[in-house]
Amino acid sequence: MVDGIRNSSRWQKVRSLKVAASPLCEDPFGDHERKRSTATAQQVHHIAGLRERPDLAFTMSNLMSVCTACHSGLERGREVVASPSSPAATPPTRGRGEK
Repeated sequence: MVDGIRNSSRWQKVRSLKVAASPLCEDPFGDHERKRSTATAQQVHHIAGLRERPDLAFTMSNLMSVCTACHSGLERGREVVASPSSPAATPPTRGRGEK
């Protein structure tokens, strides 16, 4: 099911819309804010993972535009820091390979 979502044309559209709406990393850990830098978003992360909540796969409020470094941290389960630049008020669901 997860691969079916990721490979769908619907996901590609929603992913493109999310990156267009938030082209910079949403800085879930506050790293960019601390360094006073920005990073381009290359990944779209599901806050509630696809395996646990496939019903939220295409829900914009469940998506976060992130750079590759932040996406890796999210996948490893690094704790999210809520900040003005981060929409993630809740920690992401761990899930290997979630995007």
